[in-house]
Amino acid sequence: MKWWPFILVLLSNFITPIGAEASDVARITACDYPPYEFEHPDGDKRGFDVEVVEEAFRRVGLPAVFEFYPWARALQMTKDGEVTALLSCVDTLERRSFLIMSEPISASTRIFLVRKEYDGPSFTSYENLGGLNIGAVKGYVSSGDLTRHGIQHDLSVTDAAALKKLAKGRIDVLNTTLERSQYLIDRLDMKGRFKWFVQFKKDYHLCFSKNRPGVKELIVRFNTVLKSIKEDGTYGRIHNKYR
Repeated sequence: MKWWPFILVLLSNFITPIGAEASDVARITACDYPPYEFEHPDGDKRGFDVEVVEEAFRRVGLPAVFEFYPWARALQMTKDGEVTALLSCVDTLERRSFLIMSEPISASTRIFLVRKEYDGPSFTSYENLGGLNIGAVKGYVSSGDLTRHGIQHDLSVTDAAALKKLAKGRIDVLNTTLERSQYLIDRLDMKGRFKWFVQFKKDYHLCFSKNRPGVKELIVRFNTVLKSIKEDGTYGRIHNKYR
């Protein structure tokens, strides 16, 4: 009988799911970013990325727990390996140094948002922005892109704060995403006050921390079930709730 504790330890090593975390829970960090993820559910809506990722981990056999923080902190926690992965993020060369991106889970439309009365030249790139006061949200890819193009810009902590600055004329242009902006504009009772110029579309990913144990095996399993979610109609049913 004295060998049983040792045998049980060996057996537990063999039956632990490949790629599972030590706690057998996937900690997913995110910021409040409707319609992709809601910190506070809107009825039965928790965000289409949340629902897709939750279903994927259910099929993997690893429960997902979603934790909400400001974007900069969520990104840093994932970089440091405090959590399993980050929702919903864009693939960049810098992030690849500490993150592994899943297959695309959704997409966003990058825009230049202006007040409705704006009558200057249209723009779909970083040209023609001279003389305008540009805004972005701290920690977002759009801020990094503006910096790389040598464009000084005003930073806001949240999307809502940036929209309010734009509405009040404290900035002239907000480099942001269409899907997120449309949701907030409705909620902030600002409908009809803005127009936009489309810049480009970008995929969003679930971005796994390289500093977590078993992450390479876990992301393979995640991508496999994500493909099945898209093929069997589950993905479409989830997104249809938000249209």
